[in-house]
Amino acid sequence: MEFLKYGGIGLLVQIIFLIVAGIINQFLHISEDGAFILWIYYPFIMFVIDSGNLKGESAMIEGPLLGLVFGMFTYAAIIGLMLWFLSKKKYD
Repeated sequence: MEFLKYGGIGLLVQIIFLIVAGIINQFLHISEDGAFILWIYYPFIMFVIDSGNLKGESAMIEGPLLGLVFGMFTYAAIIGLMLWFLSKKKYD
């Protein structure tokens, strides 16, 4: 149960990061397409595009959208496992 709590915290942190990064990008005009936000999730986006054999417009829309979601849940699971492991180690 603690893993789900920590995974939810990891997911919430990522959502807050994406919102804040989007607002900063909008006001500072760092990049036109928000590429500085998506470089973290780029391996997952490319995995979805390659494994789904996406071409053309589907590679432009479905790949980043599904890759971003897949990356967010993967990073949330990694963060959850790390926090769960550290909390178990602290109490043992």
